[in-house]
Amino acid sequence: MADAMEGLTPEEKAAFEEAEQKTHERYELARKVVDLAEGLVVSDSHFLAPAIGQLKSDISPALMIEPFATDGQTLYIEPTRVLATFAKTRKPPIHDIVHVLMHCILMHPFVDDRVERFPWDLASDIIAESLAAEICGAREGDRGEAISVVLEHLKKDLHGPLSTDRLYRALRRGYYHDLMSAWGSIFHVDNHDLWYAAPASSPESGGQQKEGSSSHAPTEYEERHAPNQGSGEEREGSARKTRQQSQQASRNGGEAENEALVRQAGGLGEREREHERDKWQQVAKSINVDLHTLSRERGEQLGDLTNELEIRTHRPQDFREFLRKFAVMQESLHTSDDEFDYVFYTYGLALYGNVPLIEPLEYRDEKRIREFAIVLDTSGSVAGDTIQRFVDTAFDVLHADSTFTERTNIHIIEADAGVESDTKISTPEDLAKWSDHVTVKGFGGTDFRPAFDYIDRLIREGEFRHLDGMVYFTDGFGTYPKRKPPYKCAFIFYDESYRKESVPPWAIQLVLPPEELERESDESESYRAQKAEKRG
Repeated sequence: MADAMEGLTPEEKAAFEEAEQKTHERYELARKVVDLAEGLVVSDSHFLAPAIGQLKSDISPALMIEPFATDGQTLYIEPTRVLATFAKTRKPPIHDIVHVLMHCILMHPFVDDRVERFPWDLASDIIAESLAAEICGAREGDRGEAISVVLEHLKKDLHGPLSTDRLYRALRRGYYHDLMSAWGSIFHVDNHDLWYAAPASSPESGGQQKEGSSSHAPTEYEERHAPNQGSGEEREGSARKTRQQSQQASRNGGEAENEALVRQAGGLGEREREHERDKWQQVAKSINVDLHTLSRERGEQLGDLTNELEIRTHRPQDFREFLRKFAVMQESLHTSDDEFDYVFYTYGLALYGNVPLIEPLEYRDEKRIREFAIVLDTSGSVAGDTIQRFVDTAFDVLHADSTFTERTNIHIIEADAGVESDTKISTPEDLAKWSDHVTVKGFGGTDFRPAFDYIDRLIREGEFRHLDGMVYFTDGFGTYPKRKPPYKCAFIFYDESYRKESVPPWAIQLVLPPEELERESDESESYRAQKAEKRG
């Protein structure tokens, strides 16, 4: 402040100090309005107290067109906007505060540089506003009615509870492209520029993301259920427009009215960002536990919030470790450096006195998958790239673990309302041939029972002698068998919206969304590259 007043005349200094005083007074008044709103939130929804205590508040370092902004660590308040709204409505901004809290609890601000900003911002705002309405009730007036209409429309279209990731994938795919601008105007509450601000240690990145990339791969589920979206070419055109808007928003985010906010507030460093994310993860877990125990009665009323918290607090399981559950111990003809022949060892001691003879064993015990069945749901809700990526990832894992032997017997079965095809895989070459000529058949209704009946027939015919297990890759919407099969069985769901209550208790369940498949695929490619480098 002293530097800013250097060179000023006494009159200019007096005016500057008066302006500073008024700004401070406005902030103090706005802070009282926000304190009132937070107090009312806690009195009505005490399970949110840890979240409110997590955010420290401060005056916005620059003018904003929104009343609030957050980077996950600080709640920045724009006093002019807060006081103007309070003067107009005579009500504290309860919905806005809960909206911002939902962003943090669901870790919306902690995006990576691959996320597409335009659809992510809108998906985050829609989910945050949906949960704020569930907690506080709908907003008053025409805006509240418009929000309710959109939420009902989305829930009907996507056939299940909304989640940030599902909605983001649908928006990024280009669905509702013509409605996105209108939806943005009614769901937008707070400034998101700090979500994309460059870390303090990396000013050169400018908070911009990589164009055309995303941390979430689109799925086929939204394509099946999105109504009146036109032909595939039209949808692809909409998706391109959405990505262009996203990229433009990312480039222009710091060039709009709120450029000064990012420049003056700066971004959290990578360690700070990770630290804040971990703290909000713990807050989300605490709230989730509270809603299932002390606040169980309230939790039963907040189904959408508890569903989203389950998703956000879920720790993804490593796909490799999951597949190893189906492995069994068997001998393989490989030299074991960890073991040696005790007969030869004692013979040396007896013959030479104190000189043991050590020779590694020519075999070792390993956990391997000898016989396995992979069933792919081709009913229309799972198709194309999603299926191909899953199969590639599964076989990369199996191949990386040296699964393929002369006795390997893996069947890829495509099924919907019945079994459409069965391909036997015994070598990596068989897999490559199948991958090059894969044609997904079916696209009828989903019934899981025919695939189980078919596998039972293969067992009776002797095709499977020691079936280690079966995995069924599906969206989860179908008819399940009632009886437990005589082998391990897992249903792998690519979308968290599957009906958990319909899955038989004997079935192993795993949610493997597209972004996890991408991560597993990247790790497999890295493994293959390292292996090729060692050979070279």
